[in-house]
Amino acid sequence: MTTAPPLALKVENLSCTIGKYMPIADVNFHLKEGEFLALLGPTGCGKSTLLNSLAGLTKPAKGKITLFGQTQNGIHPRVGYMQQSDTALMPWRSALKNIAAGLVFCKNNLQLDKATIASHSQMWLTRVGLAGLGNHYPYQLSGGQRKRVLLAQTLIRSPALVLMDEPFGALDVLTRAQMQSELLTQWDSEPFSVLFVTHDIDEAMTLADHIIVLSAAPYSRPIAHFKTDFPRPRSINTVRYTSQYIQLHADISSALRSSHIPPLR
Repeated sequence: MTTAPPLALKVENLSCTIGKYMPIADVNFHLKEGEFLALLGPTGCGKSTLLNSLAGLTKPAKGKITLFGQTQNGIHPRVGYMQQSDTALMPWRSALKNIAAGLVFCKNNLQLDKATIASHSQMWLTRVGLAGLGNHYPYQLSGGQRKRVLLAQTLIRSPALVLMDEPFGALDVLTRAQMQSELLTQWDSEPFSVLFVTHDIDEAMTLADHIIVLSAAPYSRPIAHFKTDFPRPRSINTVRYTSQYIQLHADISSALRSSHIPPLR
């Protein structure tokens, strides 16, 4: 009998507030180790607020977050967080040194010497397709290249769980597809758990194993769950033209249209 993978993340009855406003209320879901889960919802439904709580940056109003079998207590060393904006990039550091920052400022990697950090950083620079651009500063890079630096900065620590908050939302269509393919390549080569927040149906479907649809705020909560059965390794260029994809897209679209349901309170 096959044993189910252990849970990387479990969220129980979680509610988050901003002042007196409660964008997220009574949220429950879980994420298995090595699984790719997308949270899909309308703009303003509290996806970023939820992710900040899961990352340990803010404290939820109520509920419980369990990471790798232990109750969350602040920022977890096995969790990486790639946010929407490029603010995690330091403008005074080159692309290579920004990638290295993922190790330099990580508590559980302080034992690494400078030579090892430099070697790992160069390897990741190449892995995300930026070989030869290591000495460029953020202002000298395109939006897509800065996202590649952020991706490398996040993954260089080999996190077991990666939280991603609409990381490719500001990119043009072509660059976004390239970044999605890059993410899948990294995930296929060394699977880690991913919680990917987006409001784009196609992005969720081409990347994730499972999709949870959230209702609109206030009191946003899961209202639908879908499983994507497209084979892996997954090619973004081919999966979108199958009849299975078209039907699932229609079902998810219907769920999103009904996401503006009456609040709990």
